[in-house]
Amino acid sequence: LFDIHIDPRDYRDLPVHFVVGGSDEETWEITFSPGDRHYMEGANDAGRTRGERIRRLADSFAAHGARTRLDIVPDAAHDVTVVVRKAREFFDDVLAGRF
Repeated sequence: LFDIHIDPRDYRDLPVHFVVGGSDEETWEITFSPGDRHYMEGANDAGRTRGERIRRLADSFAAHGARTRLDIVPDAAHDVTVVVRKAREFFDDVLAGRF
């Protein structure tokens, strides 16, 4: 997966939504150590938590021209039932031409 070339120009003007729970602070399943099956150099460089990592990812997409929106749901942890409401709002805005 990490040897795939992506042309950032393909993301210009693409509406992209990022959402994370404001209390999503667990790191045990997203932090890798040398020797772990999924470890590779730089694997942890984007941040310690999902919130830190998603901010970096959203910034990267925006820097390449994507139209990004980052929603941080207060008091939510890693729970799709809570953050999915923000995803629905995003798609409603995109389809209605508000984003």
